[in-house]
Amino acid sequence: MVKRICSNEPDYYNKANAAEVVQYESEVIKVIRGESKLNADLLNKLYEEAQAKAIESDLKIKSLEKRIAECEEKRGSLTEQYDSMRSWATTCMAIATWRQKR
Repeated sequence: MVKRICSNEPDYYNKANAAEVVQYESEVIKVIRGESKLNADLLNKLYEEAQAKAIESDLKIKSLEKRIAECEEKRGSLTEQYDSMRSWATTCMAIATWRQKR
């Protein structure tokens, strides 16, 4: 069974990879019961590959989520800087207008 990388977080691995892992798990049960035509070694290899893909997908998703969070943080900083510059520009325009009226 594919284990969570961090037990406090939900599973984020790719659903297709997870479904493949589950399918191999059920096939393992069939091998144990003697109901499957697949070789146990081959099935183990396929299962391990599917599990590795699922974990790799999970890691990629977590990496992308981290990048998204970093971008959101930068966006917040840029928004603050823009608001500050806009306020400064508004003040400068008000001063220029006031000087012209004098």
